[in-house]
Amino acid sequence: MNVAELWAVLVWVDANVKDRRLAERYGTLREVLRRNAGGGGEAQPFAAEKDDLEVALRAINLATLTDDQQDFLERVELAPYIAERGVNYIEDTLVRNPVDLATAAQAMDQARAKVEAATERVESLRDGLDGLVSEVPPPRLDMVTVRAKFDRGTAIRNVVELRREVDRWNLIGIGVTAAHDLPPEEFQVIGAGVGSLVFIFAAAAAIATSIATIMKQGLSVTSEVFGVLKTVEQWRQSKVVTAASIESLQRDAAALRESGTERILSEIATELSLSRQQNAERVQKLERAVRELMDFVDKGGRVDFVLPEPPKEADGETEEQRAERAKLAESLDALRATVEDVRRLEDQVRRLGPGTTTGDD
Repeated sequence: MNVAELWAVLVWVDANVKDRRLAERYGTLREVLRRNAGGGGEAQPFAAEKDDLEVALRAINLATLTDDQQDFLERVELAPYIAERGVNYIEDTLVRNPVDLATAAQAMDQARAKVEAATERVESLRDGLDGLVSEVPPPRLDMVTVRAKFDRGTAIRNVVELRREVDRWNLIGIGVTAAHDLPPEEFQVIGAGVGSLVFIFAAAAAIATSIATIMKQGLSVTSEVFGVLKTVEQWRQSKVVTAASIESLQRDAAALRESGTERILSEIATELSLSRQQNAERVQKLERAVRELMDFVDKGGRVDFVLPEPPKEADGETEEQRAERAKLAESLDALRATVEDVRRLEDQVRRLGPGTTTGDD
């Protein structure tokens, strides 16, 4: 995570955690539970305090953060107590697996203390960086930030490999924009990170959605392929199964990858109303983009999507503008759900093993 990203997440914590008074809200719920645990009178209902806290937690939108920024929230021990995870923490303590009131009060106090400590730490970091970081202007409202991360088999070690990845993402951008009948300029290069190299793009929401959909389906295929290849490795180590059987299973893995790639291409083309007969050139470019993305995924590369905030109603908005805003909000909601699936599948594939390929580079 670079300094600009760090600054952005510090500002985000101020707006989404401190300004929403989450520590105070956790403390209010704790106090009601503590009084009830003490007995000595009629128990006070705590539904209002619980609902107030959960509404504030659900209003937090993590999709506007990069993976690295979300990792930062984990490191400062804030992530388990905000957004949907915070709601689950409360529901697990008070509803799903209810504990006695004294223990529940302690759990809410733990959350309050963690949130308070994290916000104080963030405040200290922000004070230290104040005036030293130039904020990057956000892309236009319908643009999604797409970050390609070169991990494991996609790690860049020299200029030849750098050129290969530049060419790869050029083909991906051309292919997906062509599929949408949009100019390549709708997939913009807006920066690059250092350390573990990151290409940063801004893409129209529709283009980002197609990339995320390809990623989601591609990761599902990769997970299946890795499962087969894991069996291959187990067979090889056992020295019981014949070489012919191992080779047969390797062919199965390659066939699984190829059929999965063809299925993804067919589904995306159908969704965009493309046919090989009437849109041959666009389908050809899309196929190259799908194959490049699949190869990137197979080798351990990751794609991170950072969504803009949902569009807000403007003064004097016309019916047409209102309809466009509603359509964009709906598409961003769908993209957010797809991105959550991508992140879950990336973790699943990462657990299966290194960026192993089927040998068809």
